[in-house]
Amino acid sequence: KTTREELTMKLAARGIEAKESSYAPEGLIVEQWPGLEEVEEFSEGLFLMQDESSMLVAHALKPDQGATVIDACAAPGTKTTHLAQLMENRGEIWAVDVHRHKLGLIQENSRRLGISIIQTRLGDARELLQVVEQRANYVLVDAPCSGLGVLGRRADARWRKTPEQVAAMPDLQLAILKGGAEAVADGGVLVYSTCSIAPEENQGVISRFLADNPDFRLEDLTGFLPAVVMRKEDRELVRQGMLQILPQVHGIDGFFMARLRKNKRG
Repeated sequence: KTTREELTMKLAARGIEAKESSYAPEGLIVEQWPGLEEVEEFSEGLFLMQDESSMLVAHALKPDQGATVIDACAAPGTKTTHLAQLMENRGEIWAVDVHRHKLGLIQENSRRLGISIIQTRLGDARELLQVVEQRANYVLVDAPCSGLGVLGRRADARWRKTPEQVAAMPDLQLAILKGGAEAVADGGVLVYSTCSIAPEENQGVISRFLADNPDFRLEDLTGFLPAVVMRKEDRELVRQGMLQILPQVHGIDGFFMARLRKNKRG
């Protein structure tokens, strides 16, 4: 519908200052917003609100145009619609979520943005293959997590989960990741992400998953991410196929992502 440059000019005409994100090639940073209902470009579907670190996840998956993609924990659909943008609205995306009312948010965002390739399914990501009844070359598991990476922006998040719930997160995340893996076609890509900075929810889950799933391997993320996100001390982890964003270092929400490839049989 638009480009970053065109949207910048349209917002400037309304007195809204926007600068280009150095992390996300499609991203604009706006420090001060009026109410979104007052911004005509929002209702026209020219943009969606998303944090910069979250935008990197779609690039870590990087599906081909025309591909079949499954987003296992899709609501509210920001990553789902970003994937559709990268695919230029070609192919198909199955957006799965366990909460029926949240699927409505995905559908609403898709309509507003003019996206036609997203189909929603109600179901548990731990049984993803049974929900979508097909395998895909690209599967995203943006797992529920403690939210420890976004406390700077959502201070109330620390009160939303009990210590017992946080401690139980890695087991739930591993179960969802295994469910997502079952829906990956041979030779396909699986991306796991969280908005947490806790190692047990991130590298820990990946290590446990790989120990039980030898048909998957980590894949170098270097070519999928902007250079600005890779400090010298991050490069080895990125080459291994993982990235940990830290709020106090990168100045954006804390996030983790890992790119895995399923081995081809035969």
